[in-house]
Amino acid sequence: MKTNCIVFGLTGLDTAPIVRAMKKNPKFGKVIWFGVLEGADINTSEAFKYQSDYDYSISLPEKYLKHMEAALGPFLISCPRRNETEFNKKIYTLSFGSTFEYLHQFSRYCYLVYELIIKNQINLIIIDGVPHTSIDILLYYAAKFFNIKTLLLYQHCIPNRFMYFTDIVGRSVDFSLYYSDKDRPIRNEYKDYKISPPTRPFYMRDFSYLFYDEKKFLADLKATIKYEKNDQIKKEKHTNQLYTKIRNILTSFKSSKDPGINKTELSEYIAQFFTEFDGDFNALESLSSALLKFIKYTQYENRLTSLSQKTVDLTLPYVYFPLSFQPESTTECLGGPFADILTAVEKVRCLIPPDWKIYLKDHVIQYEFGRDKIFFDRLKAIPNITLVDRFYSSFELIKNSQFVATLNGTPGWEAIHMGKKALTFGSIYYQGLPGVFVYNQSLKLEDILNTTIDKHILENAINTHIGRLEIGVVAAEHSAIVEDFDEETNAKLVLDFILRFSFEQNTSINNAREYNYEAS
Repeated sequence: MKTNCIVFGLTGLDTAPIVRAMKKNPKFGKVIWFGVLEGADINTSEAFKYQSDYDYSISLPEKYLKHMEAALGPFLISCPRRNETEFNKKIYTLSFGSTFEYLHQFSRYCYLVYELIIKNQINLIIIDGVPHTSIDILLYYAAKFFNIKTLLLYQHCIPNRFMYFTDIVGRSVDFSLYYSDKDRPIRNEYKDYKISPPTRPFYMRDFSYLFYDEKKFLADLKATIKYEKNDQIKKEKHTNQLYTKIRNILTSFKSSKDPGINKTELSEYIAQFFTEFDGDFNALESLSSALLKFIKYTQYENRLTSLSQKTVDLTLPYVYFPLSFQPESTTECLGGPFADILTAVEKVRCLIPPDWKIYLKDHVIQYEFGRDKIFFDRLKAIPNITLVDRFYSSFELIKNSQFVATLNGTPGWEAIHMGKKALTFGSIYYQGLPGVFVYNQSLKLEDILNTTIDKHILENAINTHIGRLEIGVVAAEHSAIVEDFDEETNAKLVLDFILRFSFEQNTSINNAREYNYEAS
């Protein structure tokens, strides 16, 4: 029996050959690919946009609808990242949107996913990463309803190694499998890993494009007006009342202190935009969305700057807690009950002595998403906490800390490499290593403080862990850290693994047979 498969992801230049190899392999029947590169069957970027392209005449079984209701919560959490606006021919992610818009998408995807599975008799679904981008969440839940074999591919930080999972627990995956001889026996003996001081991760490049500050907003504003002047006859109206109103709003809004920005110039350009696009409500909505994004980013930056300290006393007893980037699967999914990251900070405050400080640092690439006024109000209410400038050396803060607390971030991995213990709150690949503590209600501070990290024991544990991993790259950006990486060789490695996984046992789609129908 051939495998009919849906693949969600693997869309990078260096991972797309994996799916293309699947499409050519005779053991596969249909391979339906959600991607953005040549050969993709469904363009993921377009699929995220609402379209009335589903067959609502399909009678979705009540059992299916009831089952998919459980996906609604995770789906809604994932949706704000899908809320976008186009301004100056660029797409910007907004941190705000209507829940009702997301419900429209949920209903649409429930139909589309059901039809894809039934029509193509799908018996394998492969998802790149932990389901967290909306469509992949519904694919996973539908797979469980139809009893379809599911393969979740997760890239490890170790070069040329990945993990796989078949289930999620809550919204996370169970990394403890990779510390079990029964669940993940050693496949590739490995002894070469050596503990060394951590360096800046390769993926921590310049993400300043995410920061929608006043300069960028003004540049977009000017460019859009220029396009309009070139494309159509200029309107000769002047909206003096609107001009005055907007000028007053922007004058009272104390945003950037950059002397290069002229507030009068900004208000004049906004008023001119309203004049040029008078009656074009789609354009005005785009402007309003971009303006609100700029305001929210500026408010975030102002709040962060006003609370942040550029210097801190490293001789005091403190716990270092670096915040995770949001939105991301590490918080939304792997964070579990601590997806609300400040809950984890509050738990640290309860765990340590009152006179110990918590040195908190926001992620260097964080923008306004997930950092609203309530976030900062909650933060200020936690006693004896210091917000450190986000560009302060993380390694210095790790080195001088009592221990590192993290939701599930790279600083925990870095901490144990520097001889410091790590307290994690979510799920993460290094959670079973010596010196790592996973938070629970019975954890005592003494449990952490009385533990020492033996370098050789840690090395052996990591080498054993690496031996349980699969060889290959399933997240394209990680090809950068693989020596002499070749995408075709990688495609063969990963395809061989998928074939082993797929044909160990065939899973029939029992529910699909019960609810089969003639597609119109």
